[in-house]
Amino acid sequence: IARSGAKLRLARSHRLFAQGRETTDVAYPGDIIGLTSNGDLRLGDTLYAGDPVRYEPMPEFSPECFARLECIDTRRRKQFDRGLKQLVDEGAVRLLINVQSTARELILAAVGLLQFAVVQARLESEYGVATRLTPMETKLARRVQGSPASLSKLSLPRTVMTVEDRDGRLVILFNGPYELESCRKNHPDLEFVVLG
Repeated sequence: IARSGAKLRLARSHRLFAQGRETTDVAYPGDIIGLTSNGDLRLGDTLYAGDPVRYEPMPEFSPECFARLECIDTRRRKQFDRGLKQLVDEGAVRLLINVQSTARELILAAVGLLQFAVVQARLESEYGVATRLTPMETKLARRVQGSPASLSKLSLPRTVMTVEDRDGRLVILFNGPYELESCRKNHPDLEFVVLG
């Protein structure tokens, strides 16, 4: 995998054509191949044999809509977790985890509100999981980068929320540009990077 450098052993690759498919070990340019993976692959990954092949990353847009997502039926938690992981891996939404919360509070971040409706509908139809979505007032998300010493001195207003992205990186959710500019002024040694 070009993104991670990991070796991937694939079993049961299929050549797809119209309604049919057949197991194959060889593919040629233009072939459409279906692969079974246990979550090692992400949207936009490149597979190669021999010298690494790298492409420009797929464009990502900064989220503008945020909402809390809850699994209504706790007995369906495994299906909820599996379905949400699948949807995040596909790029349907971004998943942020509230590190300030004692419970495992999940926050979805999207470019538009329709993405939330798609996630809820797919969780219900494909995984049999009913969810509750609570919109948030948050307008901006920024990943915080800096030295460990600078990050340890980070002090934030009570109106912002500290979360982590799927890779465990620190992200701050702001209700508006004023809060962001205030944090930038108070912490000139830190970089507040647009999610993208």
